[in-house]
Amino acid sequence: MTFFDKDGSVRSVLKADYAKLNRNTDDMEARGSVVVTGSDGVKLETETLTWQSGTRQIASDDSVTVYRNEDILTGWGFRGDPDLGSFRILRDMKATIKARDESKEGMRGGRDT
Repeated sequence: MTFFDKDGSVRSVLKADYAKLNRNTDDMEARGSVVVTGSDGVKLETETLTWQSGTRQIASDDSVTVYRNEDILTGWGFRGDPDLGSFRILRDMKATIKARDESKEGMRGGRDT
């Protein structure tokens, strides 16, 4: 399944072993090795995921892993935008954050380095 923005640009792509679309509501349920990849490279992995057309949100009640750059977030339950720009992990969230070399990123926060 491909999610598009209002201008027709791809926001994210969802892949799964199985998906079922409710044609009356346009809600969707995906199961088995579900992977959502945002256009900026952020990736969500879980075993089940739903698309709720009314709220235009994706959701899961299973374990989730989110990869953003070299950072990894894990936990249980997920609610968020299909492009993974804004989301919540509902419980037991853990994060592995890779330290970044600020000298390669230049000045941050207006301070001189």
